[in-house]
Amino acid sequence: EPRAWIREAMKNMVSQNRLEQYELDYFDGLKDEEIPWDMPGPQFMMKNRREACAAKGIDLSQLKDNELYGFPTEFRFFPNQIGPIAGNSYGLFRSRPNGDDPNSCIWDMMFMFQYAEGEEPETEYETIDWRDHPVDKMPETFLQDWKTTPLYQAGMHSWALRGCRFNKQEANALHTHKLLDIIIGRDFEDIDE
Repeated sequence: EPRAWIREAMKNMVSQNRLEQYELDYFDGLKDEEIPWDMPGPQFMMKNRREACAAKGIDLSQLKDNELYGFPTEFRFFPNQIGPIAGNSYGLFRSRPNGDDPNSCIWDMMFMFQYAEGEEPETEYETIDWRDHPVDKMPETFLQDWKTTPLYQAGMHSWALRGCRFNKQEANALHTHKLLDIIIGRDFEDIDE
């Protein structure tokens, strides 16, 4: 059943804070004949987002289709915040020191959506331990990095580690490390010696 599959995918995206509930509600309100079944999935999701937002009085007309999903725009707030933006959603991820413990941090995740005037929900704050998380609040896709973090942290204590190596995808992190090294007066090139 295609409709049930689409709904389940959208419900999963709501739990991941990549889709707002009003977008799912809009989809639920569509009649079968209003759904363009021959349209590819990504195009349908963009169409649904635009129409759901428009129905709430949220104008996304200034955005191109490729700016509606997949976090096409990412902002880095030096030194410890990153914020992907897509359509009507904005995620802000921030790491903070956990007291004096150099082996852990506090990781804040904030998700913001555009809402119609007067329909803004109350702000919710919740502390979740990633090792014992409620599945409906913290989907597995968010945990992939945290599950590997203890392994990386153990490697950071290895006598063989002379410095971090970054892949192409981590260019932002590499740039941040270079800036931090400049700030603390360390020559980044010294790592390779």
